[in-house]
Amino acid sequence: MSNGPQSQEARTVFLAELVDGLYNCISVSEAVREGGRIVDFQCTFVNRTYLESLRTTREEVLSKRLLERFPTMRETGLFDHFVEVVETGEPMDVEQRMQGDGLDLHVRLIVKKFGDGFLAAFHDIARRKRGETELKRLNQDLEYRVAERTAELSEAQKRLQQALELAQQSNRAKGEFLAMVSHDLRSPLTAIQGYVGLLASEGVSREQTEQLNVIDQCAEGLLRLLDDLLRFSRLEAGQFKLENEPFLLPSLFTETLDIFRPAAMQKKIGLRTELGSPLPEIAVGDAAQLRRILANLVGNALKFTEQGEVVVRARTEPASPPEKGWMLYAEVIDTGTGLDPVQARRLFQPYIQGAEGLRRPDGGGGVGLGLAICRRLCELMGGDITYERAPGKGSCFSFRVKLGPVDESWKSGKK
Repeated sequence: MSNGPQSQEARTVFLAELVDGLYNCISVSEAVREGGRIVDFQCTFVNRTYLESLRTTREEVLSKRLLERFPTMRETGLFDHFVEVVETGEPMDVEQRMQGDGLDLHVRLIVKKFGDGFLAAFHDIARRKRGETELKRLNQDLEYRVAERTAELSEAQKRLQQALELAQQSNRAKGEFLAMVSHDLRSPLTAIQGYVGLLASEGVSREQTEQLNVIDQCAEGLLRLLDDLLRFSRLEAGQFKLENEPFLLPSLFTETLDIFRPAAMQKKIGLRTELGSPLPEIAVGDAAQLRRILANLVGNALKFTEQGEVVVRARTEPASPPEKGWMLYAEVIDTGTGLDPVQARRLFQPYIQGAEGLRRPDGGGGVGLGLAICRRLCELMGGDITYERAPGKGSCFSFRVKLGPVDESWKSGKK
């Protein structure tokens, strides 16, 4: 290949066209010296990208010195950096704002020594800077919103804690009030029952005996009501403690139903049990509360059943893991009229008289705590209670509770 003037000129044209097509703006500048000191730079070459980005012409760029076009370079220190590059040969890579010739650019600038001058390559990063600024603004706005929301949540938590403390104080006050009222009312009610017994033993007439029986029954009902109010208050306040003692499980069902057999016989209603097998002879738990749940359900079933029967079914399954005891599943099924869906939905709500009176023709019943207490007790025993109505078959209350196993120390009488 020839190395003559024409070949050299072709390579120069090729390189110029190559540089023209680059993405970066390229310029070459020579130092202007006075007394050996660099006082300015004269641009000798720019590529097409440079001209398009700065919206100028080659003639305009080559006819002016650098400080004429960008007078702020001296103020910003950029001119001194160019001088340092030429004099030391150390390249420069900075982000710089360039103002002049009607332009205001934010560029990334790479400068290297080139002869007695420098070659500069740069591109506009204004868009990126705007994005960074917007991102910073958004981050600041987000931080402000997070801080604001955190303050709101902190204030809400503070108010919630205050409300919780007030509620706890209220529960304590309610419990203390009910305990006081229960004690103050129990004494005169017990005295009333005592005097009723004395009067009944003094040979009163049949009519007077019936009247005394009514008084005694009313006093007994008020005592049960006080017990329910106090028990429910303790359950709601989390102050109710379950016992954990061994008891005879099949006997509990038999003895509880024996209490209701006279009432069942008087109404000519069948009352029977169906105890599944195997049912453990001895279990550990709170027999008194389990008996209370069963008695409440059987009592309600008899109260709201006019004909037919009441059946109590029970079975157990090993808990998981089996060494942890059993799950007791029990059902109380009657042949009464049952409840409609609206009544059933609020069946276990406290102070809803329908819980004990909706199926009764005269609307009678307690204060509506019986089934609410049963639900709380079942939950404390690791179970629950539900209601179902089968068309034409009355009502079915199902409950399950967890019972502990009887270990060797119980069997040997050490506990």
